[in-house]
Amino acid sequence: QGAVTITDNTIQQARGAGVALNNNQGQVDLLLARNQIANNGTVTGADGVSVELRNNAIGNVTILNNAIANNGLVGGTGNGLDLRLFDAANGTVNAADNTITSNQENGVNIDVEGTAQGTFNIARNTLANNQQSGAAVLLSDNAQAQITLAGNTIASNQQFGILALGNNQSISTINVTNNAIGSNQNDGILIGAIDQSRVTANLLNNVILNNLTNGVTFTADVNGQLRFLAQGNTIANNGITGLAIATFPAATMQGALRGNTIIGNPGSDVDALTFGPGANQCLQGQNNVIGTLSLDDLSLLGQIQVEDGANLGTNNTVTTLNLGNWSGTSVPPGTCGF
Repeated sequence: QGAVTITDNTIQQARGAGVALNNNQGQVDLLLARNQIANNGTVTGADGVSVELRNNAIGNVTILNNAIANNGLVGGTGNGLDLRLFDAANGTVNAADNTITSNQENGVNIDVEGTAQGTFNIARNTLANNQQSGAAVLLSDNAQAQITLAGNTIASNQQFGILALGNNQSISTINVTNNAIGSNQNDGILIGAIDQSRVTANLLNNVILNNLTNGVTFTADVNGQLRFLAQGNTIANNGITGLAIATFPAATMQGALRGNTIIGNPGSDVDALTFGPGANQCLQGQNNVIGTLSLDDLSLLGQIQVEDGANLGTNNTVTTLNLGNWSGTSVPPGTCGF
């Protein structure tokens, strides 16, 4: 067992990563606080901060009040904060009150593979102007993780605000609460379940504005299973769709929309679609304010079930209903499992 403490330093213009912690066995604790970590990766593209656990290693990582900027100078490769768990590693990461900006890849990158397990709490950070996404999450193989992004400002990144994907047979819970997500050059949030992964997503009380494409996209494909709760969010003035819900062949999605305001998005404010046989959605909507609501399970097959579907305009305040391509499959309250 070991402990590493790095505080109150200026770390810049390193040939590789500014800070790199690699552990292959035993337990290591890292405290990284109040550092200036900038302009690293001058010879090989590298991260500002890199944490990698392999084999059966255990890590407890605390990253507080750092400024992590403009890393990955060579070759356009380098995340601000790169967190990777492989094999059967187990890690807990708390990253709070950091400013992570203008890095050549993602502001925060989380990669969990093998049978690794992780808990990641990303809170009250500024993730802005990074060349890829503000926060990117990938789970694969049989990995398991819980990821919480709370109280962050995620803005003006060149791809997504938050991109989170489950792959293979991974299991993940993604909590996105009380964030301000705006002016990103793709979707504000994209969360997907691919292959046989299972993803649970909770979007609570976020403000999601002015992103170039969609405010939020939920997607499931190739036997993926995604279950989401979107509650108390404001999703407005994004470039295409406010909330896009897309299910592809053999995938399933269960979703609850409660108390959201989704308006001013020029494509549709809420757009649910199925793409092919075996693509299934079950949706519950309560007390939302929605400009345009579109449901389509006839154009490309699949099925969208809506709890108490006959009362869509009663349970919610909807300005325009586009239901011409919906099968009209209404199911009793509670069917979707919420």
